[in-house]
Amino acid sequence: MILTVCLNPAVDKTCTTDTLQVGEVNRLSSAVCLAGGKGVNVAKVLRAFSMPVAMVGFLGGMGGKLIEETLESLGVEDYCTRIKNHTRTNVNIL
Repeated sequence: MILTVCLNPAVDKTCTTDTLQVGEVNRLSSAVCLAGGKGVNVAKVLRAFSMPVAMVGFLGGMGGKLIEETLESLGVEDYCTRIKNHTRTNVNIL
């Protein structure tokens, strides 16, 4: 069993827009949210190679729930501590 430590997990939100104009309302053509953070990404790669993985860290809010569901779907054992604050979100605009 490999243990990943993810003290600062994140939701990686990638937004796509056709144009980006400063000072104007910009509309997104799409947005995708994925579980991220170094420990989460390492767990994903290890599971892709069928390695047994467990993760510890801190999860909170809806972002934490997304990461929790991702870990479950990948078969990663979840030993994360639930907190009342929200897991951070990284936003990329393409």
